Amino acid sequence: IDGGNCVGIRGIAVDMTRHVQTEDRLKAYTEELKEVNAMKDKFFSIIAHDLRAPFTGFLGFTELLHQEVDNMSKEEISHFAGILKNSAKNNYELLENLLQWGRLQTGALEIKNERIEITNCISNVLRLLQYNIENKQISVESNLNSPVYAKGDCQIVQSVLQNLLSNSIKFTNRNGKISIECGQNDGKVFVTVRDNGVGISGQILEKLFRLDSHITTQGTEKETGTGLGLLVCREMIEKINGKIEIESRVNEGTAVTFCLHRDE
Repeated sequence: IDGGNCVGIRGIAVDMTRHVQTEDRLKAYTEELKEVNAMKDKFFSIIAHDLRAPFTGFLGFTELLHQEVDNMSKEEISHFAGILKNSAKNNYELLENLLQWGRLQTGALEIKNERIEITNCISNVLRLLQYNIENKQISVESNLNSPVYAKGDCQIVQSVLQNLLSNSIKFTNRNGKISIECGQNDGKVFVTVRDNGVGISGQILEKLFRLDSHITTQGTEKETGTGLGLLVCREMIEKINGKIEIESRVNEGTAVTFCLHRDE
């Protein structure tokens, strides 16, 4: 074979190799897109299901209240008003989680990376949820004796803390206990929300941060949830270069910890 033919054959071989590599990359991208789309479809099917169910109950109670209000006692009206309030709150939380998740996916959520006082964020959330805490007569302990600073976004941290504390309140029995611990170690800031509530089984625990699994459980007093909060929390914490972990034992309680980079 002369030199020209050798060069031609080598050229064909290189072209074929590139073609195969391109096909392999396209296949990989296609499979990745299929997986992402499937997970998003699953996510929005969850949303459609979770929105429809509470709104059906909400509309039913409003219709009943509208039709029978003249025949109801003050206590009955108050009871129905409480049900409607809880239903509206749950729907709002679901929509808020969806909106935050959507803003994260599209990059529309403006994320800051600045010095924040974690202890102040915790205090703000405790004030926000004070009514919920007192309503179930739960005692809350915290070690917010001195300021602790981290790198992150205060709005995101407060949103995550609100989700975590709301979960603890929901799954802690009346007269139970919740603690919020904040500490520093090895260049990191750790925040743990710990309760002595009903806990989570290992089977459910491993699915909590997965989009392809839908886990939602009633609270100790029939409180409903979206099953989306922890998923959104993880994505939000990761956006500010942090990590989140959860430990739990059935009938003993749950502890959720997230960490961020410390700011001296």
